Amino acid sequence: MLYPKTIWADWLCGDHKLLHRRRLLGEFAAGIATDGTVVENCFLSR
Repeated sequence: MLYPKTIWADWLCGDHKLLHRRRLLGEFAAGIATDGTVVENCFLSR
């Protein structure tokens, strides 16, 4: 079985500040973590 080398996962809710939501959605859309790591799989939950 093959596993992805990098996985990005996080969550959002309506109580998060706008800048936090924008940052997470940007990371999710780009597939790049805050530290610049390119991720193979992304998971975002609410």
